[in-house]
Amino acid sequence: MKMKTPLGVRILLTTSLGLSMITGASAVTIGFGPVLTGVQDTQSNGANNQMRQNINITDTVFLDAGTYRATTWDYQAAEDASNGATQPVFPFLTIVNGAADHTVLAFGATIDTEPGIQNLVPFGGADDTFVVPGGGATVAAGMQNTNADAVQNSILTDTSFGTTDHANGLNFDEAGSVGAALTSFGHGNLPRTYAFSIEVDSLGGASVGTDLARTYAFEINIVNNIVEEPIKDWKDPDDPNIPYSLGGTILVGADPSAVLSDPV
Repeated sequence: MKMKTPLGVRILLTTSLGLSMITGASAVTIGFGPVLTGVQDTQSNGANNQMRQNINITDTVFLDAGTYRATTWDYQAAEDASNGATQPVFPFLTIVNGAADHTVLAFGATIDTEPGIQNLVPFGGADDTFVVPGGGATVAAGMQNTNADAVQNSILTDTSFGTTDHANGLNFDEAGSVGAALTSFGHGNLPRTYAFSIEVDSLGGASVGTDLARTYAFEINIVNNIVEEPIKDWKDPDDPNIPYSLGGTILVGADPSAVLSDPV
C-alpha cells in the first residue's frame, strides 16, 4: 500500500529582531551640554581675530553603523560684544580617529549667538545628515567660529574638568566641509569643557534599541510520501517529475514574496 499527500501551504511568518544601534533611545546627546559655570575665551579688541575651534573629546558617543541626522544643539554664550566684535559660530560632528585626529561628519548653520543658555537651537545647514560606516565610530561634538578679523568665541568654558581639542586662528583646519581632516590643534587634549551639546537622531539602517516586528509571506510546497515497504524507482503516474522519498517529507519549493509590513 502506498499513499502520497501533496500539500500547498501558505505561511505568514512574523520575526522579532532585536537590533541595538543607539542603545535604548531614538535620539542621543553628544557633548557636555550648556549648563556649567564658565568664562569666556580671550576676547577680540574689535579688530583682531580671536576665533576658536573646540571639540569635546570627553563626552563622546559611540554610534553603530547607520544614517543619522543632527537636529538641534544647546549652548551657553556670553553677552554680545560692545566694541564691534562679532561672535559667529557653527556646530559640527566628527569621527574621532585618534589623539587630535578627527574627520568631519556633519556641520550646521553659522549663527550669531544669543546670551545665556539656549536650548533646541536648529542645527541647520545642508549637511546635517551623515552616515556612520560599518563597524560604527566614536563621534564627538565640536563648535567653530568664523575665521576672520574682529571675531571672538562666545561659548563659555569651564577649565576645571574634561578635555577638549582646542585650536585658534593661528593653527587649525577648517571644519566647514564634510570629510575634512582635523589634525591641527594648537592645544590638543586641553583640560576644559565648553558649554554646548548636539542632538542626533537615527534615520535608518538601524533600530533604536527596541524590538523590530516584521511579517513575511512565502509559500512552501511539500510532498509527503509514506510507504509500508520500500518501492524502488516508483513514479507518480500523474506527474513522473515529482520526487518521492521512502517514508519522509521533501521540501520541493520555497518561494519568498514581498515583505508584507516593514516599519523601518
